[in-house]
Formats: sequence, structure tokens, C-alpha cells
Amino acid sequence: PTALAAPKDTKGAEIRLQPGNYGSLRWNYKHYPLGRVILRAATDTAPVFTELRLSGSSNMAVIGIRVVASVSPAVSLGHDMIFAGNFVSGATATITDPWDDGNSGLHIRSSNRVTVSNNLFENLRSATYVQRSSAVTYEYNTIRYVREGVNVAATSDLDLMLVYEPENDGS
Repeated sequence: PTALAAPKDTKGAEIRLQPGNYGSLRWNYKHYPLGRVILRAATDTAPVFTELRLSGSSNMAVIGIRVVASVSPAVSLGHDMIFAGNFVSGATATITDPWDDGNSGLHIRSSNRVTVSNNLFENLRSATYVQRSSAVTYEYNTIRYVREGVNVAATSDLDLMLVYEPENDGS
């Protein structure tokens, strides 16, 4: 969205996205030091992206969107980020076979102060990869039909809350 091109001296902004397919969004190395820029669904129907790249950027939030991707990673985040209430999926047709997917969902690399909360990750090779980062909170996310859940390497100050809920098989 062109609204993200606001001057760096913005005191924050909320960008409400209407339903639709927005394609690929690559917004790398953009910084908003005076106020958080929020990308949010404008209605109950989430806007759809084919990838969301915010690597090296800072002070942003992404809330209530869908990323359905065949690229890897589908989503990458920078510093001082909030990623909440989103849906991230691979683009293959079958969502119950974790072995038919080659892409990963979310990458957090060389980032600080990132919160990932209440998201759904499914139909991916791996849900989330956290590397060389600090002050990362990963809570209340749902992971389905993936080969690897959360992969963490060289990360400090990680708050990881995982809740196991077995599938109800009717018994």
C-alpha cells in the first residue's frame, strides 16, 4: 500500500485494508521512530497477501490479515514488531499433508522486541523460525499441518508459551 510511504516523521498511523488480494508486500528497512504504523483489516474479511516482508523495518504492527504464500518465508519481521491475529498458510491445495509443503511461515532474524500472538500457521514446512534475535514473545499461536513447529537458534530473552490441545477424535 502506498500509505506506508508516509514520511519518517509520522507520529504513527493506522492503515485499514479492505478485503481483496494485495499480492506481495515488500517493505524492508523502513523505520517509524515517532509512532507505530499499524496494518489492520478494515472488516471481518481479512485482506490477503502472497508474501509480507518487513525485514529490517521497525515499529510496525500487522493485525488480522491473511498470508497465503508459495514463497519462503511467507512473512519476515524486523524490530519492535507486533504480529497478531493473522493467518499464515502455504499455497498448496491440501492442508492436511505437512509433507507437501516446501515453504516456511514466519522468520524473525536479527530482530529485537517482537511479539507474535494469536496467529494461525498451517500447511507449511515450518511455522516459525527465530534466529539471532532477542526479546521475542511467542504466545497463543495455533500450528497445524506443519513438519516443524517453532525453530529457535541463537536467541536470548525468548518468552515461549505453547499450549497443547489434542484433537477431539469423538471419543
